[in-house]
Amino acid sequence: KIISESGISAGVRRIEAVTGIGAALLLQELEQNITSICNELLVDPKIIDKDKNNLDLIRDFQSQMNLLARELNTPEDQILKRIIVMKEEITSLEDALGSSSGIRSSSGSVIDAIKELKSLSKSLKNESKKKESEGISSSVSDLKEGSIEVAGYNLITKSFENKDANSLRELADQLRNNEPNTIVAFISVSGDKIPIIVACSKQVEFDAREIMKHLVNQLGGSGGGRPDFAQGGAETSEDLEIALD
Repeated sequence: KIISESGISAGVRRIEAVTGIGAALLLQELEQNITSICNELLVDPKIIDKDKNNLDLIRDFQSQMNLLARELNTPEDQILKRIIVMKEEITSLEDALGSSSGIRSSSGSVIDAIKELKSLSKSLKNESKKKESEGISSSVSDLKEGSIEVAGYNLITKSFENKDANSLRELADQLRNNEPNTIVAFISVSGDKIPIIVACSKQVEFDAREIMKHLVNQLGGSGGGRPDFAQGGAETSEDLEIALD
């Protein structure tokens, strides 16, 4: 059974193949991979046609693996890992959303089960984004109410827990784009990262990079960006509230 072929120089190609015991081991490995994938997807493996010779069986298994790899857009040796990661993501999303649709056994084919898994993942991600968007809108409203006036500017500062830089950026963008004369400074403690966002409305003459410099001077770390938007990271959260004050 030819397993690979490639060009190694002009007019010369390299062909690799297995035969005898090597071919039998290849068949065994492919069968084990397909069985593991079926078990992970809660699908009953197809009954092997014992009347087929080993070469035809190998071709059938390889055709299945190729089809699954294309559907998942991943290398054949990463199919099982990709399925496991998708299932973990789905479980995590369901926990966050309080959903319990679950991953159920399928009476269809392996490819059908993967399509169902992808569809469930997409649906949960869309629901999560919608919920996150609603949460951001609510947060924007709360933050606007908590703003203070300093020298004619609306100053909004806030420390968060477990908000990543993307979430902080989206919050800051909504506030500076919708609220004139506004300066925003956000810091979050998210695992071992402490992202900082500083954003200014167009009418504000202050440089966001200078405010960022002031914050990282007190908290350690680094940052940079544009005059109206700067992003960085702190080294410590010990004096976080003092820095924001």
